[in-house]
Amino acid sequence: MFIEQYQAHVDACNATTSESMTELDQQAGARLWACSYATTKAAYLSGMSEFLKGAKSYLYGRPDGSSTTACTLSPAMTGTPAYCMDTTQAHFPYTFVIPNYTEAAFNPEYYGQLDTALGAYRTSILGSTASALHKSLQLAGITKFDTNTSALVTTRVKRSGAFGATCATP
Repeated sequence: MFIEQYQAHVDACNATTSESMTELDQQAGARLWACSYATTKAAYLSGMSEFLKGAKSYLYGRPDGSSTTACTLSPAMTGTPAYCMDTTQAHFPYTFVIPNYTEAAFNPEYYGQLDTALGAYRTSILGSTASALHKSLQLAGITKFDTNTSALVTTRVKRSGAFGATCATP
């Protein structure tokens, strides 16, 4: 979400030229009090830029990562896809955790087969006409699980029956 909202925050900061603003300006996201003075504006914009690099590095595995723009930093990706990510470093919303099969009886090629299928899936998602947010929220990666070096941690969220179908408080 931060990546999608980044430009709106920068635009609001750049639109702020003084302390003269209304509460409605701030609520509408048209002005930011933090950008009222030149020094605080510069610090805010610099901080936002660092936050964006961090968010992109976490999600896409690169500080120039994107679901809609080709890589701008070195090393560039092969070809010129309309996206930029490092699947070995990315933290996609979904991750398939696959046992690290090493014995022939357990199909050690399974990881490679699934990785290839996920690559085709990501290419299909990233090549679609969906918004950048929708593309990003559908990305999936893969990782190996080894009982000697890995641990699985899972959670289960259960909605209280008191909320019913509308989630309205009783």
